[in-house]
Parts: sequence; structure tokens; C-alpha cells
Amino acid sequence: MEAVSIPVCLQYYGMPAAQSLQTYGVLTGMALPCILFPSAVTNAVSSMLLPTVAGLQEMKNRQQLRSLILKITCSCILLGCFLLWCSSDTRKMDWKFFCSKVRLPENFILTLAWICPFLYTNTVLLSMINGLGKTTCSFLFNLFSLCIRITGVFLFIPAAGISGYLNGLLISQIFLFLCCILRLSVYAGKY
Repeated sequence: MEAVSIPVCLQYYGMPAAQSLQTYGVLTGMALPCILFPSAVTNAVSSMLLPTVAGLQEMKNRQQLRSLILKITCSCILLGCFLLWCSSDTRKMDWKFFCSKVRLPENFILTLAWICPFLYTNTVLLSMINGLGKTTCSFLFNLFSLCIRITGVFLFIPAAGISGYLNGLLISQIFLFLCCILRLSVYAGKY
């Protein structure tokens, strides 16, 4: 639904059909792969954390669980901040090598880089929540986050263009991050 709606909503913003498809193609074909590449590391870490968190829950080791949550969260945030720092140099890249008339990738990468600390951390936090047996919470957090993204497509893109979508994406990731942190902090302090 999101993929089909973005080019249509860009046309409501006032872009011609060809330019809206070109903008969407640059976003999904060039900018997002650059941003999502390090998520391979966080996905692997999240898979390995699931049994560890479940074991800590079984042993009722609150102190070690808190320590694990803090270490992993800080590590993923640092990874995202490192990518944010690295992306500040994208304006120096010669994007004409990749495409002749499009200057958008560097703008998208700079904007998407602000999402990285939350995006990478959310993967791991959701895995920890699943490891604690709170899969319903994980599902609901993802559902509400996706609803925010879809709402951003239909409300923000016609008003602000592609930057409206990127802002909606950032809001949804921050919302998901805050929900996960709140749920884990409540659970880690509960038993």
C-alpha cells in the first residue's frame, strides 16, 4: 500500500508523473539501500539475542538483563550515529556517475541518516521484547508504527512532498523506539 501510494501522493503534491516515479525510484533504489546496509549486522545481533534474553528471563536475572539492554541499545545507537556522521560527506560524492540528471540521493541519505539510530536500535529492541515472550506488544508497536508511516504518506506527502514522507518515517521510528524502551524498562524493573 505504501509503495503504490507514494508516487500517487507525490503527484498530489504537484510533481508530474514521471518525476514522482523518478523521485520514488531514487529513494528506494539508491538512498534506502545505503541506509539499510548496516541493518544486516543488527538483524544478526537481534537473532542471537532472542535466546539470551529468554534465558535471562527464565533465570530472573534482572541486573544482567538491564545491563544487556543498556549495552545493546547504546551499541546500536552508536552505529546509527556513526552512519549519520559518515553521511555528512555525501554532498561531496559525484552522483552523476550513478545517474545523469538526479541530484536527490545525497539529500535523501542525509535525511534518512537521522533515522538510522532509531532504525537499527528498534530491530534489536523488538527482538528482546519477543525474547521476553511479549510478542503481542511487539506486534502492536509495529502496527502503530506502520499506521504512522501510512498516515504520513497520505497527509504529509501532499503537503510537503517527499520530505513529508521522510519526516513521517522518522516520527514512526521514534515512536517505535520510545514504546520499546518504555516496555523494556518497565519489564526489567518489574521482577
